[in-house]
Amino acid sequence: MLDILKSNYNFKNFFFAINISYIGDAVDDIIFSMLIFQITKSAFMTGLVFVIRIFFSFISIFTASFTDYWDKKKVIILSELGKFISLLGFLFVYLIITPPIWFLFVVIIVNAGFGAFSTPAKSGLIGYIIQESNVVKGRSLIYGGQNLSQVIGYTLAGIIVSISGYKLGIMLDLLSFIVGILLIRKVICENVPTQKNRQNFLKSSIGGIKLIFTKNILFLLAILSFIGNFAISPVESLMPAYLGFYFHHAYYLSIFSAISTISSLLGVYLIPKLNKILKNNYFMAIGFGCGVIGVYSLTGRNVPLLVISALFIGLSNSLVSTLNASMIQINTPKEFLGRVFSAFKFVSFSISPLSILVVGAITSSFSLLKSFSILGFLLFISVLLSLLLKPSSVDE
Repeated sequence: MLDILKSNYNFKNFFFAINISYIGDAVDDIIFSMLIFQITKSAFMTGLVFVIRIFFSFISIFTASFTDYWDKKKVIILSELGKFISLLGFLFVYLIITPPIWFLFVVIIVNAGFGAFSTPAKSGLIGYIIQESNVVKGRSLIYGGQNLSQVIGYTLAGIIVSISGYKLGIMLDLLSFIVGILLIRKVICENVPTQKNRQNFLKSSIGGIKLIFTKNILFLLAILSFIGNFAISPVESLMPAYLGFYFHHAYYLSIFSAISTISSLLGVYLIPKLNKILKNNYFMAIGFGCGVIGVYSLTGRNVPLLVISALFIGLSNSLVSTLNASMIQINTPKEFLGRVFSAFKFVSFSISPLSILVVGAITSSFSLLKSFSILGFLLFISVLLSLLLKPSSVDE
C-alpha cells in the first residue's frame, strides 16, 4: 500500500503536507478549547467552537465553487498563510497579555474562514494527483494518516500544555503551517482547470449540490452518509456514560478508544488488499455490517464484548469513510470535486449534533442499551442500502 508514496511524488508531498497540517489542527483544537474554558469557565462558550466549525462547513459549499475554478495550489497556500498570520498575531498578543475572549473567537473565526477555502481546494486537488486505479489505496492512506496525525496532535498538545503551557503549543502549530506550505509548493499538477472570469458562485455552488441529487449513486451515498453519521455519532458521544454506568471505571474509555483507533488503522491496511477481491458495494455493506456488530456488542455489558465492539466500530469507521470518499471521487467529475466533498462534509458535521440531541432525548425514556439497539438497526438499514449501489456505476 505504501508503494504509492514511492511511485507518486506529488501524492507523497500532498500526503505529508496535509497530515502535518492535521497535527497542527489537532494541537490547535485542544489549545483553543482549553483556553476558552479556562477564561470563561463556560461549557456553552467552549461548545460555540463546534458551532463555528459547522457554520463554516456549510459556507465551504459555496467557497468550493471558487476553489474548483481557480488555482487550487495557490488557494491552499494563501489560505494556510492566512491562518499562519492570524495565529502569529494571536501569539504576539498572548505573549504580552491574557487575550480577551472576543479576540480568541476572532482568531477562531478567521482560521475557520480560511479553512473554508483550503479544505475544498485540497479535496479538489487530490483528484488530479491520484489516478483512478489508485483512488482506494490513496484514500486509505489519507484516512489512516489523518487518524494517526490527530492522535499525535492530541497527545503532543496534552504533553506540551501540561509541561510548558499554551504558547509552545501555538508555536508548534505555526511550524506545522510553514512545513505544510513548503510541501504543497512541491506538488506539480497538470491539466487542472482554472478560470479567471467572474463566476456566479451561487449558481455554481447550487450546480454542485444539484449533481448529488441528479446522479443516483451520489444521492444514495449522501443518504448512506446521513444515516451512518446519525447512527454512529451518538454511540461515540454516549460511550463515557455507558462505560461509567455499566463498568464503573474511567480507564475503560481510554482502552475502548485505543482499541478502536488501532482497529481503524488495521482497516486502512486491509482495504487495498480486500478491494482487489470485493466490489465496492459489497465492501461498503461489510463496513456498515461491522458497525452493526460493534453497536450490538455493547448490549452484552462485559469486557470481552466491549473489546469486540471497539474492534468492529474502529474497523467500520475506516472501511465506510475510505470507501465513501473513494466512490465519491470516482463518480464525480473532477471540476465538481471540491463542491461535492464540501456538501458531504457539511452533512457529516451537521447531522452529528442533531443525532446526539435526538438520542439524548430518547435515553430519557429508554435505557442506553435500547437506544444502542435502535442505532444498530439504522446501521443495518445502511447495509441493505449499500447493496443497491450498482457495481457497474461504482467500479471502474
